[in-house]
Amino acid sequence: MAAVLNTKITLGPLLKGFILLSTLFYFEFTLAGESMDLSKYKWENRILLICDTKESSYKNIEQKKIFESKPNEAAERDLLLLNVKPKVFNKFDKSECLDFKMLLIGKDGGVKETYSSPTLMNKVFALIDTMPMRKKEMNPSSK
Repeated sequence: MAAVLNTKITLGPLLKGFILLSTLFYFEFTLAGESMDLSKYKWENRILLICDTKESSYKNIEQKKIFESKPNEAAERDLLLLNVKPKVFNKFDKSECLDFKMLLIGKDGGVKETYSSPTLMNKVFALIDTMPMRKKEMNPSSK
């Protein structure tokens, strides 16, 4: 007869934190619908909005991997990644998305930057960190 081992698997605090941050602050949606109300994110989150087209799928996957490589930094900046269909994307950018296109949308709902190729997160973070609202978030005396 084989002995049954009763072992308990425990996760270290770092792994628990990573899982929590990934769950709470990372969202990636591919929306087949033609409408999405992004107002629920206003004043709560910054958004990297990617236009999802057949032609851009490889670059979208590349950007998703880049985003996932910095979960703590993204969470610290309340940054989400949303992958949406062109009709949703065009509410923010009227130009046609034939290839990769990504917008950085601030907590106020305004477009802060447009990217035409997958972009390193440090570049996005550097821009976010110059924004007045982010500067207030980084200043401990303003909380």
